[in-house]
Amino acid sequence: MRKKKYLLFSLIFFLLISFSQYIYDLNKDYFKKKNTFLALPSGKTMRIFSFGNSELIADFLYIWSIQFFSNYNLLNSKDFIEDIYNLITDISPRYKDPYLLGSTIMAIEMNDIKMAVRLLQKGSKNMDDEWIFDFESGYYTSKYLKNYKLAEKYYKKSSKKKGAPEFISRMLYHSIYMQGKLEESLMLYQSVLKNAKTEIERRSANLHLYQIKFEIDKKKIKSAMDIFFNRYGFYPDNINELVTYRIIGEIPKDFKGHHYKYDKKKGTIDPKEGYMWKKQ
Repeated sequence: MRKKKYLLFSLIFFLLISFSQYIYDLNKDYFKKKNTFLALPSGKTMRIFSFGNSELIADFLYIWSIQFFSNYNLLNSKDFIEDIYNLITDISPRYKDPYLLGSTIMAIEMNDIKMAVRLLQKGSKNMDDEWIFDFESGYYTSKYLKNYKLAEKYYKKSSKKKGAPEFISRMLYHSIYMQGKLEESLMLYQSVLKNAKTEIERRSANLHLYQIKFEIDKKKIKSAMDIFFNRYGFYPDNINELVTYRIIGEIPKDFKGHHYKYDKKKGTIDPKEGYMWKKQ
């Protein structure tokens, strides 16, 4: 009975707020470009005044936040985004949607990847059984920050959680490759190719293996070419001279068994097919 009274009080309270907002709206030009000021209570305070209905309050605030950030006439609305979504997730820590929507606005509209990852990692901490938060963190740090070491950490956490899709492991392997861990990447993608169940998996594995093997072979061949150049002052007319002069045992071929392209003037080795991923 007491709880019903609190719920009734909460509903009356929000109805009064809505009516006050309505009166305010009648006298306010919302289409005028302007700044706004927003003062927010703490999550602890809001939980106290929710009288046991914190999820309901979090829902109200979440819906309001969508309307608030959809109002492009408010010039500084993004200044409050982290506080707003921290408040909502403090009130209801296992409310998934605010973490995902808030981080999307932060990353895509504000280009503040670090802020987005902070919110996502809060979600990961509060819901350690969910894979999505670490996956999104890995995606943002990889795509926008080019921090593949950090992305590896997040992808690895995500891939170990229950229900994590298989493609996360492939994104984990790609982040390892982008760090230049070639030998480790080669073994990982050989495993992907061996266990591939779909054409997409096979194609992804083959593309990575082609490129990884080229990078490994390129280092080996380039090292032999440098030795040749230091001895004779010029690069060999034909790459097979590296074998003839016993600098290298054999000239490796690409993943498909083709010879690499050799440019004597530049002293460079290139793959026969296009290069897909550029490291920065």
